[in-house]
Amino acid sequence: MELSYTDILTGKNERTKARITTDHPASSYGQPVVVLPDGDALDGQSWVLLGYQVVKISKTEAPKMQKWIENLNAMIGGLIGEKEQNKTVTIMLRGVPEPLRRAVKAKAATDGKSMQAAIIELMRRWVEEK
Repeated sequence: MELSYTDILTGKNERTKARITTDHPASSYGQPVVVLPDGDALDGQSWVLLGYQVVKISKTEAPKMQKWIENLNAMIGGLIGEKEQNKTVTIMLRGVPEPLRRAVKAKAATDGKSMQAAIIELMRRWVEEK
């Protein structure tokens, strides 16, 4: 697979190859680990702090990566606590075409929802897609 991340020394976006495997000393109990070209396993803290993202991934690697991300989310959820997980934030969305905004508002009203509730529902469904 190919990953992108932000180099903390230069601030530039970089790319690197990686593989995900359960055949590595850092893997335990069959849990997948992301292995960088130098052979070291990528830890969750680095993933978050350096803003790692998957650029390309094979169909065979995708299920293992999904499991790795689920494990990372579980770990982070445990660290930040339930209060932080239930915190809400404001998102401003710019550049939405006016006809689309009107259509979303009308569809939400038809379904008896606010635009906010409809968009949050769409976001949740998209994130939970497998």
